[in-house]
Amino acid sequence: MRRTAGKSFGFHSVDSTQSADGKRSIRIAIPADAPDKSTGYVAANYIKVEKGKSYKLSFKARCPQGKASATVILYDSKKRYAGFGGVRKTEVKNSDTWQTFESEYFTPNRDADGYYICLQLELRGAGEVWFDDVKFAEFAPAAIKT
Repeated sequence: MRRTAGKSFGFHSVDSTQSADGKRSIRIAIPADAPDKSTGYVAANYIKVEKGKSYKLSFKARCPQGKASATVILYDSKKRYAGFGGVRKTEVKNSDTWQTFESEYFTPNRDADGYYICLQLELRGAGEVWFDDVKFAEFAPAAIKT
């Protein structure tokens, strides 16, 4: 496995040799001798979001090999898994170049006190992926024309 400049945390590290923009990215790597492994990096844990709002996840990724994704997990106001519809996964397409990915999320109206989200960056199988410029923010969806 190639060494990266920065701090290593097992299968993931802060890499100061690769970035889409800026100075660093998160690198997740699984060696070729461990093709049945998967690992994740929790990029955001229990971030408060409001009920009935629209949010957008955007990030840049570079994944020459392996199966990578960014997953948003929804929890209720007591930090319990929100159930049906509580997980949303954005798959990363394999590429040697940086690509931009976006996904929209809509929080339900069921919990009067709002919700929390966790964001996990993942890699399944042998390979490596870099994530950069990860953002999760409220947005106003375009009006529907009738």
